[in-house]
Amino acid sequence: MTGGCPCGAVRYQIDSFPLLLYSCNLHQLPKDVRQRVRIEHAVAAKDFRILQGKPKGWRRRSSSGADVTSWFCGDCAAESTVNAPDVRTQ
Repeated sequence: MTGGCPCGAVRYQIDSFPLLLYSCNLHQLPKDVRQRVRIEHAVAAKDFRILQGKPKGWRRRSSSGADVTSWFCGDCAAESTVNAPDVRTQ
C-alpha cells in the first residue's frame, strides 16, 4: 500500500497489513497541525519506507515517559509516522 501527505511532497510505502487500528485524539501535537480525531494504524518499521521526500521530526516525552518522535511533511505539516527511528528511504 502506498500513501503520503496531502501536498504530495512525502510519499511512503507499507509492505504489510497493519498490526492494529486505533483512533487518536491528537492533544499533544502543536495546535497549528492538530486535527480533532483520526484513525491510525501500526506497522512494523521493517515494512515501512519513504519513497519520496524527507520528513521532518519533533521529539517529546509521552505521558508514560517514553521518548516519542513524530515525523511530518515540512511543507503541509501532515504527520506520516511516529516513533520510527529506523525508517528506510529509497
